[in-house]
Amino acid sequence: MADNLTFQTSALATVPDATVVATDDAGAAGHVQVVKLAVSTNGSATPLTADNTDGLLVNLGANNDVTIGAALPAGTNAIGKLAANSGVDIGDVDVTSVPTSSAATTSSQNDQATSATLLASNASRKGFAVFNESTSYLYVKFGTTATATDYTVRIDPYGYFEHMGVGIYTGRVDGIWSADASGAARVTEW
Repeated sequence: MADNLTFQTSALATVPDATVVATDDAGAAGHVQVVKLAVSTNGSATPLTADNTDGLLVNLGANNDVTIGAALPAGTNAIGKLAANSGVDIGDVDVTSVPTSSAATTSSQNDQATSATLLASNASRKGFAVFNESTSYLYVKFGTTATATDYTVRIDPYGYFEHMGVGIYTGRVDGIWSADASGAARVTEW
């Protein structure tokens, strides 16, 4: 079957007999037409080459190309189908190199209505978790002097927060509670 349909402005155009339009049955909402993505360069109607094997190459400049939709070997940039253990890079971060640790240190900080240090700076930190064992909100700041208006994350009463993986913050972590109650922050660092 030939591609493209030509519409006329002076007379109603008809679709050729037996033309099939691809749809997806959306139940009570009816059928939704399936649209095939075709990308072309500016000023051209010729689609760029893309298929299930090679995907679509997006040129972002020297050494920053991204291929979309293809299974790729380790060490390549991809969005879409990924080969197992492909070592896919997102920007400058390799998502297969998530840090691991077999050692953890626990500490506790009683809740208080003034800023307190939950964790000192630690260049070796691979992650940390905080459980707010208090009836008050805990405002945690990646940096010094947390306040109820200057913080990174708010942990609800009896809530949990975990920070690990790529782009881990290794600096000082402070916290302040919305009120002095009878609880504490249970902190684990690895």
